[in-house]
Amino acid sequence: MGSALADPDVCFAVTGATGWLGQATLDVLDSALGPQFAERVIAFGSHGREIKLHEGRHVDIHPLDNLVNLPAEKRYVFLHYAFLTRDKVATHSHDDYVAGNSAITGAVSHAIAGRKAIGLFIPSSGAVYRADGTLDDDIVANPYGVLKRRDELHFAQLAAQEDIPLAVMRVFNLAGPYVNKVNTYALSSIILDVLRGGPIILHASHPVVRSYVSIFNVIDLALCMLSDREEPIVEPFDTAGEGESELGELAQLCASVLDRPNIRIERPPLLEGPVDRYVGDGTAMRDRAVRYGVALAPLPAQIEQTADFLGETLKDAV
Repeated sequence: MGSALADPDVCFAVTGATGWLGQATLDVLDSALGPQFAERVIAFGSHGREIKLHEGRHVDIHPLDNLVNLPAEKRYVFLHYAFLTRDKVATHSHDDYVAGNSAITGAVSHAIAGRKAIGLFIPSSGAVYRADGTLDDDIVANPYGVLKRRDELHFAQLAAQEDIPLAVMRVFNLAGPYVNKVNTYALSSIILDVLRGGPIILHASHPVVRSYVSIFNVIDLALCMLSDREEPIVEPFDTAGEGESELGELAQLCASVLDRPNIRIERPPLLEGPVDRYVGDGTAMRDRAVRYGVALAPLPAQIEQTADFLGETLKDAV
């Protein structure tokens, strides 16, 4: 995406800017654009507010409804992260959850269709799959995953109609700065236990397998894909790291990387039963990384990156 970053007439519209991917994207754009950031980046969230990035920049967040006010004469790269996340399924009725996400899709689609869009990134989710690896279509049992799949199809059709380069990745497990809901995700929860001095508490009594990729690698790949005029629209592909880790192995690696190799790990005895494996097929992602010269961060580096951010967060909370 070097050409767009270098072109002062191109703006970046970031929806869902207060989430994990949104804030990390603002960080990437801050580093790339420097003093041009304020003029060329417009960030949107569920409501207006101001946030502060890790390096100190303050960013105004506009309500998503303000998308209609984007100046039509400018050219835009849309980085669209706004979505009612999986945890919202439990706090909304089914109809309200579906309607809420449909409204977001409609608002963003309307803004894109009425602007000179030169790129569109949509992060989808590994939740689009059933346990057997096929695409799920049961919206009652899996509203989050099915609606993510519907967005894939919807924005692919819109990109084709409007001749907009499109990147879609099915995100599984991420690592890196701006992680939110830190006690919900396995990696951040483990790292917090280490930073607090232990013990590391693992609750799962069955095997849990994950594979991690740096959030910055996902953003870098998306921006590279949007500049690839030879292949402007690519089929969605999964994110995945260099290997897979069982939860106990992940805890031991975190302790080692963070220089606490003897920290106590507490976990119930492992029982026989199905493996909780939430891992994508990383073949296409690795191929893309080679194509664009993006060096995928190894897991120890991802752990350090995440720990640096969480360590600062703990300091700020004191």
